[in-house]
Amino acid sequence: MNLISINKNLSRILLLTASLITATVHANSNLTYTNLAYGKHATQSSMYWGYQAKNAVNGNTAGSWLSRTGITHTRNEKGAWWMVDLGSQQVINQINIFNRTACCMERINNYSVSISPKRNFNEHTYQQDFHTVPHPKKTIKLGEKGKVGRYVKIQLLNKNFLSLSEVQVLGPFKPKAVAGNRQIKVSWNTFSPAKSYNIYYAQQSFKSLDGHIVNYSTLKDGTFISNAKAHKCSPPQCKNGNNYDYTIEGLSNNVQYYVVVTPVDSQGVEGHVSKQVKVTPRSGLGVLNDTGITFGGGYRLGHDKETQGRRGNNTNCTSNIKSKQDCNQGRDATHNDDSDGHAGFSFTKISNTGKPLAATATNWSCVKDEVTGLMWENKVPDVFNLHNSHSKYFWYSTDGKSNGGKVGVEQPYSSTNCIDDLDSVFLGGHCATNTQNFVTAVNEAGLCGKKDWRLPTVEELRSIVDYSKTPSIDMTYFPHTVANFVWSSVPNVNKNKSTPWGIHFFNGHGERLDASTGANVRLVRFWE
Repeated sequence: MNLISINKNLSRILLLTASLITATVHANSNLTYTNLAYGKHATQSSMYWGYQAKNAVNGNTAGSWLSRTGITHTRNEKGAWWMVDLGSQQVINQINIFNRTACCMERINNYSVSISPKRNFNEHTYQQDFHTVPHPKKTIKLGEKGKVGRYVKIQLLNKNFLSLSEVQVLGPFKPKAVAGNRQIKVSWNTFSPAKSYNIYYAQQSFKSLDGHIVNYSTLKDGTFISNAKAHKCSPPQCKNGNNYDYTIEGLSNNVQYYVVVTPVDSQGVEGHVSKQVKVTPRSGLGVLNDTGITFGGGYRLGHDKETQGRRGNNTNCTSNIKSKQDCNQGRDATHNDDSDGHAGFSFTKISNTGKPLAATATNWSCVKDEVTGLMWENKVPDVFNLHNSHSKYFWYSTDGKSNGGKVGVEQPYSSTNCIDDLDSVFLGGHCATNTQNFVTAVNEAGLCGKKDWRLPTVEELRSIVDYSKTPSIDMTYFPHTVANFVWSSVPNVNKNKSTPWGIHFFNGHGERLDASTGANVRLVRFWE
């Protein structure tokens, strides 16, 4: 990418006429990639003097042993190693290894670097030995196409201490976006050289510009936000690695927007354009489903001789007060066709790749609601599956704008490994974690090809309630549903504790529950 210094005193108009910024050359620029390892889970073969593995993914490259968070440190052992889990398979274009400073840099002079899709490293997509000391760092360039893997390991080839300052695993820069009411919240990973960020958005795809972001204004509603004042957070609050976010406001609801981000360094040099994300702001459901009730209530007592004494529900929508019955109103009356869902409901089964399936399909991962436009997670009866129907979660959210002032419960038990502590961590026979971590896990896995899954609102959950059944849902499209309480994203906070809202799928009623109580979760997203 041809990069030019942007004079802060120049107007954006002059920049538009003079800029040579593209996204097609200099792909090895420090501003091209994002740090995939930042804030991710790191481990090492042993620990010495309290210097933890996570110190190499905290953004600190100074390498001072004087700070307990400045370096990692193993014991003096043969084959000492350090490893980071990126959370999912990623394209890796570059690895930067920062050595410790001031002392003992020569300890890492004979080592290997490996990339693998598996934690046990029984297969590799990259492995290389090195025999020189990183001074102060070693840069490993893996090309524009890069190498694919989830785990990156650094291991000594001899016996010694292994001590690192920072390990940056660089890959394609792709922000995330979450829709709101007339707004989009954009988040992205840190860039170590970047000092600020520019944001571009439009109602047309940026791909039509062929990398020439300077022509953004030719797109419909093309808009440029210079030096976006982004909120920055640090691990562990930013466990998904996205430690910057910015909210674009004043947008139109029900209109699809495309968003890209560019990093800018201290000299005003604008980096590579990120991959674009697309998202549609919405004010809410807009359209509601019907209740699913297709039977009528009893005749009024004593209305006439013929009906005197009759009471109770009818198996169909008949009574002498039919016009006032629920069964005679809405989609349950006008679209009472069970071919795509009970009564007025209309669902489509979706494969794990995001493709619509026939109603007769026997294997599907998601369900699209054709009435509301929402896409729902489907559950399975498998205790070892991420989408297990019986799994329960504690309500937890670190988003101060939506959690009502209390984060809820991250993990009420001392153990963090549910496999090692069955009696205290399992709820109802299934491993309990929190809602925020579950959302992150599902998005990292890319359920049905999408990574914008979230907790539903109360009204969104209510939209799939079928009040004619128990469990209160169409079991043809949502099989294995348990008639239990399901968390929503809506908080409820009193002085002493957090009791968020949800829907109980035994009867479809809205209820509140203590955040420390394990409950079911069903994630949702807007269908594009």
